[in-house]
Amino acid sequence: MAVLVLLNNFMHDFSAAGWLFGAVLLWIVRRKGSSSGLGADGARFVVQYIRRLMGLCLVGIVVCGVLRAITYRHYEWNAAVGDIQVHVLVAKHVLFFLLFFAGLSEFVRARRSMSVKADATS
Repeated sequence: MAVLVLLNNFMHDFSAAGWLFGAVLLWIVRRKGSSSGLGADGARFVVQYIRRLMGLCLVGIVVCGVLRAITYRHYEWNAAVGDIQVHVLVAKHVLFFLLFFAGLSEFVRARRSMSVKADATS
């Protein structure tokens, strides 16, 4: 069971990293757009693909995060640190929620900008 919990933790961290990496890529592609050498259709394809991957990452964050929270006390709790680790975890998650919402903002903007560009070319 401990190995499954460890793999779940890796997947949670990997999903969070994928979400952040995807948000940065969306930001770059949206800023460069068709001037990136991709062209308008290429940029639209890349944005749609990144958004799909980010959606999968979001599922991974939520599902693996819930499982991680359930198993934390039994498999990850460090008695030497005590209750201070709860405060550290809260601080870490506040920071990551801010990063998550920045990514969510980019996720929504990318969708809107691709919809606007698609309407303009129609």
